Amino acid sequence: MSARKSFLLFLLLSCGMLLHAAPVTEVKAEYPLKNRKPGENVSFSVKAMENGSLVKDGVLEIEIQENGLCVKKLKLDLASENPKVIAATMQKPGFLTCRTWVYESPEKKETYVYGRDTVPFEPEKLQPAAAAPADFDAFWAKAFKSALDTPPDFRLTPLEKASTKTHKAYLLSFALDGGVRMYGFLSVPADAGQKKYPAVLRIPGAGPGFTAVRHQPGVMTLQMNIHFIDPSDNASFRNEYAKLDSPRPYQTRNIAEPERYYLSRVVPGLCRAADFLAEHPAWNGKSLIAAGSSQGGALSLMTAAFQGKITAVSASIPALCDQNGRLAGRAPGWPNLHGAMQRFEKQLSEADRTRICGYFDTVHFVPKIKVPVNMNCGAMDIVCPPHTVYIAYNLIRAPKEIMIMPAASHSVSPDGSRKNDEFMKKEFAK
Repeated sequence: MSARKSFLLFLLLSCGMLLHAAPVTEVKAEYPLKNRKPGENVSFSVKAMENGSLVKDGVLEIEIQENGLCVKKLKLDLASENPKVIAATMQKPGFLTCRTWVYESPEKKETYVYGRDTVPFEPEKLQPAAAAPADFDAFWAKAFKSALDTPPDFRLTPLEKASTKTHKAYLLSFALDGGVRMYGFLSVPADAGQKKYPAVLRIPGAGPGFTAVRHQPGVMTLQMNIHFIDPSDNASFRNEYAKLDSPRPYQTRNIAEPERYYLSRVVPGLCRAADFLAEHPAWNGKSLIAAGSSQGGALSLMTAAFQGKITAVSASIPALCDQNGRLAGRAPGWPNLHGAMQRFEKQLSEADRTRICGYFDTVHFVPKIKVPVNMNCGAMDIVCPPHTVYIAYNLIRAPKEIMIMPAASHSVSPDGSRKNDEFMKKEFAK
């Protein structure tokens, strides 16, 4: 076969592959953002499509979930039940989900794709599964004293290549107990000698953390990492993080010994980072916002609970909420500390697991917050499910606002990002 014919054949085959789209499932609730009362019926319209047409063979599997846990399963024969309307309800506060899967055949169990939709049922009435430990305040007072007894020894290293005409970049580090240092990237407006600026403490989601500085017009920003690893050399930073995250992920390591658990040093460290910003000569003395998503959302709320210099919080899809949720028949948020202890710390009693989770559950920090809070949650989020976020939100006594992002999984939607920006601008203008 000539090269020209081979190329034409390749094009024809490629076009055929493009024309053959994989099946997709669609789930749509009637009035998805309507806040329903327990017992009120919901109609979910479900269907499986392929190349724009209804699929006529195979099985559609359906799961009804209440607050992230399955309560009912159905199987539909696509030859006769596509499309289909599924009626469901729940008798308690939270979020009801209809989730679907299409398989090539009942025998092969090859998943094509799944669809889902979620509706709220008075989530403003959700409450924690367990009370805070009786010694919650004493535990954290001891953790702060231990971590912060070491002088901070703030060090700033200029980052010339990351600096711009409008901002100067630095690597910040400071000391905590045990000989460790915490690192962050600082961005300061270049004309800070003549003007004062609002500040943002940005806290990373799960994973290695920040590896480069981020400049924000008209704002001093500090992007803090939480792993006590110098990020100056990216390759070395990644290697050290890989060691840290093995054989147990950092987010569950030492959880059986709460005084040695990761967050018992991280939260005081973030409060020290806020001290640095508040003492910086470029700060305007009015606006210091803690902000982050997922793990960073949780740590922003925890920092604001103990650091009085924080003036507002923007916490997106926050993690570490409702860690004891399964006690109330709910799926917990990431990282499911209770489940981790059940798997890896079998010597602990149920009471011990419940108590230890309580020290690090976001829901027990937020009642201490006294400044405005902006939050959001993804209706489709299975990492930090919306019911877990709402439990924390419900316990905030300060001015607060929350947005349900209807199509968002574990991410912030464009609308959610715009609302976060608007919240910050409003706080900066005060």
